[in-house]
Amino acid sequence: MEVVAGEAPPALLLGLPGPRVAPGHTHEAHDHVHDDELHDHLFAQLTYTAEGPLERAVLAAAIDALPPGVVRAKGIFYLADTPGRQVILQVVGRRREWQIGAPWGDARPTSRLVLIGPRALVDEESLRAGLVACLEPSPIWSQS
Repeated sequence: MEVVAGEAPPALLLGLPGPRVAPGHTHEAHDHVHDDELHDHLFAQLTYTAEGPLERAVLAAAIDALPPGVVRAKGIFYLADTPGRQVILQVVGRRREWQIGAPWGDARPTSRLVLIGPRALVDEESLRAGLVACLEPSPIWSQS
């Protein structure tokens, strides 16, 4: 397989079924999906939002319990032990990085977590239930 500028089909990298392209295929007149549509079909994105401060230990345990199917997560959190500053989380695979971010300033402190993973490997309902159980208070979920 030839890779140009580090770009490779996500389905191939993750071992997921992807579109088959016939030799000599052109993109002039056609009716199949392209990368952005394929991405939406292959990957689930869940967004968790909570008002009020979260407990760091409970949040860390919930993040550590994420299934391997979650390949990317990003979050900005309002934590009880750091109420004046944002706490930022980056997750790529099994690697986690926590950072103290900017002060909240005039912004209303809120926690927001976005999780991304292949639809075939992520059980959205159990993931949602697990985080709701761990990350109180008042979670709000959206899905795309």
